[in-house]
Amino acid sequence: MFQFQTISYVILLLFSTSIKAQNTLEGSLKVSTNEPLVYASVVLKNSIEKVFVAGTVTDEKGNFVLTKVEPGNYFLELGMLGYESKVIENIIVKDQKVVLESILMVESAQTIDEIQVSARKTMYERKVDRLVINVQSSALTAGSSALDIIERSPGMTVNRQGGIISMAGRDGVVVMINGKRQYIQEDALIGLLAGINANNIAKLEIITTPPASFDAEGNAGFINIVLIKSESEGYNGNFGLAVGGYKGFIGNTNATVTFNTKKWSSYIDASLSANQQSQDFRFERTIFSGGNTTNIATINDRNPERNVGTLRIGTTYTFGQSSLSLGANGYFNNWAMEARSTAVITKNKNYDNTILSTQFEKNDWQHGGLSLGFSHTFSNKSLLNISSDLLAYTTENPTIYTNQYVLPTTNNDISANSKSFKSTPIKVLVNALDYEYKVGQLNFESGAKLTLSSFENEVSVDYLINEVWSRQPQYSSYAAMKENIVAAYTSVGGKLSNKTNYKLGLRYESSNTTIRNERDSIIVDRDLPYFFPSIFVSHALSEKSSINISASRRITRPTFNDLAPFILFTDPTSFVTGNPTLLPVLSQSVSAEYKYNNKVFSLQYAIDQNPIARFVPALQGSSNNIIAKVRNFDKFTTLSATIAYPISVIKWWDININLTGFAQNIYGTYESSDIKIQRLSANLFVNNAFTLPKSFSTEIGGFYNSGGFFGPFQNKAFGTLNIAILKKVKNASFTIGVDNVLNSMRFRSSFIDPNTKNEFSNNMIFARANYKVVFRYNFGSSKVKSNLNKKSSAAEERRRVE
Repeated sequence: MFQFQTISYVILLLFSTSIKAQNTLEGSLKVSTNEPLVYASVVLKNSIEKVFVAGTVTDEKGNFVLTKVEPGNYFLELGMLGYESKVIENIIVKDQKVVLESILMVESAQTIDEIQVSARKTMYERKVDRLVINVQSSALTAGSSALDIIERSPGMTVNRQGGIISMAGRDGVVVMINGKRQYIQEDALIGLLAGINANNIAKLEIITTPPASFDAEGNAGFINIVLIKSESEGYNGNFGLAVGGYKGFIGNTNATVTFNTKKWSSYIDASLSANQQSQDFRFERTIFSGGNTTNIATINDRNPERNVGTLRIGTTYTFGQSSLSLGANGYFNNWAMEARSTAVITKNKNYDNTILSTQFEKNDWQHGGLSLGFSHTFSNKSLLNISSDLLAYTTENPTIYTNQYVLPTTNNDISANSKSFKSTPIKVLVNALDYEYKVGQLNFESGAKLTLSSFENEVSVDYLINEVWSRQPQYSSYAAMKENIVAAYTSVGGKLSNKTNYKLGLRYESSNTTIRNERDSIIVDRDLPYFFPSIFVSHALSEKSSINISASRRITRPTFNDLAPFILFTDPTSFVTGNPTLLPVLSQSVSAEYKYNNKVFSLQYAIDQNPIARFVPALQGSSNNIIAKVRNFDKFTTLSATIAYPISVIKWWDININLTGFAQNIYGTYESSDIKIQRLSANLFVNNAFTLPKSFSTEIGGFYNSGGFFGPFQNKAFGTLNIAILKKVKNASFTIGVDNVLNSMRFRSSFIDPNTKNEFSNNMIFARANYKVVFRYNFGSSKVKSNLNKKSSAAEERRRVE
């Protein structure tokens, strides 16, 4: 670990002395009178892949500048109201600076009211450090949620049991919306993502190599959800509606409205979603104790209802080289469930008893947040961004259990009637400052961040004894947490040669976490100062091929929900709880990637220290009841290889193939026994897109996951197949489709205690087939806003991510 940091610092010092400026493409537009053409649109595309690379508008002198253009062959699309569109082909970028001759734009022979500038993007774009999924380019995404899109994305896995999102086989994924990290508990995050309509999403970015300007949090990487925000002048927006389901209703609706002028840019978007699909859980365990074999098999029929509503509003005022932005957002995530379970108990293969249980549970989340941002571009082109976000979350989780034995019993471990209650208000304040600047030929980024978080977690469990509710202190608890994280970073980037780019970063984060109980006694007091270096080097082998190498150190801190003591009964004989003594996960990874055109082959190796495992089962005392606890293991290693291979079969048929293989090992102790679990697995993703006559298109896609780890549990194979047909009519589109056609999204996992040989297995259906009909309508102006080159604070935050 020390050597890794030392080498990073030495490379940072050595490389910072030999940097050249990044590639730029410059030019100017004029009219027949030799006057500059102001605010004309300039779109740069890759000549080979025909995909959007960058865009801007000309300034008051008719000039335009496109920065950070990688070496390659490109063409420009130029447009302006009242002028004929023009394409400039065969633009070869090799040197640091490419300056085009002045381009003459010719007036149109006909009068045109307005012009719409658009560039249709392919669904998947491979960039240096990320995979970009252009959501609006896919028929399959219509009527889906952000969670559905993530689940179907190459290299991604969503474990709905634990509320965990994994990237390249590793947990520790951080989710951002428009470049802002979401400080939210995992179960609420899953609900929020399930409530974000795909109609509101412009693109999804799977970021595997986060820069130093990002939080060090997130061992696996970042997911950035970029919402649609029109840059056209005037009033415009979109509306969407989707209905469907199978064994329960699924529906959602959304609306987005923007209003842009030369100085003001305002937006509002809202969405509502409902999911009432039934679920089927099956748990089984076999316990060997005292020469006896006890088997408990539980069937849990669940009828949950989740309703999610989101609202986001904001405005940005641009004045001179500065902009001021103000935003607010909020959501509610109401989840309620009625479940009936049957637990059959056998002893030594002979029937013993049956427990019938009903469970009424609610889990309601509310969130409200305010954000304030300021940005300023100085005369030397340096850029300053200051932002502050105040976030508040509340959750209440009451549950009532009713249990009944079929045969008389003397077992007092299970109460006939019980109830639990959990309340957790959370507050987060985030203040950040980011500054981009140049010193000679060096491009620097520096910044600082202060994050203040706190929560109170109150859990109570009561048994109904002789018609009186009695508090159970062994399950009830109170915890109050405060956590402060101070961070600072700097990075330097540029060129070692015409073909070699690099970016080196160093981030420092110091966190202080304290947790107190109901007696105000400190149960956790932890200071964790760490340095997080990152290295990235890209070398162009030719105009079509390149190789990228990166290395980084990152951290995943326990979530508030993991740290907070809580009780959740999954059946009468099993419950789940948190762990306030959890340690953070430290990760070091190195990766190499070879890219030829849009085909990619990559390797990554990562070591996670103190990996966090959820739902680790253990027997409770001398009974056969199970307590599943979140805990640390010692080490988790992952070697992964990815092949991304898009194929253009014929003009109207494109195939995207993404195959990732994993070799993973987990080391640690379980119930005083050393364990080492090894697993080979693979994830195959295939998408077929067909362009049909008369504005029809269809897609057939899906994935197959051969399994993986969930703590000590090993998951079995699962996958999905999705089909959709889309029809476009002017400003509207209609989609019909079926998600999870084969009803194959079944999560199965198992674990055998290496010491006692006790066996545990799960078999769960969270999602069923969904037959859906989707309508989408765009309205408003398509005239390009005249001040597109002005950057709001929010827009700049997105630019830093892009």
